[in-house]
Amino acid sequence: MFFSTDDVAIVRTLQTHPEVFERKALKYAANLEDKLLFIYGMQDHVVPFKTTAVLAEELIKQGKDFDFTFAQGATHG
Repeated sequence: MFFSTDDVAIVRTLQTHPEVFERKALKYAANLEDKLLFIYGMQDHVVPFKTTAVLAEELIKQGKDFDFTFAQGATHG
């Protein structure tokens, strides 16, 4: 299922769908077994950069192997 920026803003808010905003990825970071590649689209209006950075910090704390790269003109899609 794909959402545009407007769909996410209208359909899912912290008040109406609190489960969507739980930090589930942080809970499962310890389970990462393979190398992970983050490709962050710098024009992403759906997932804030801070969300990705917080997960990356947790993976660093746990000594997990991952790479991080930026796609300068890429959006969420």
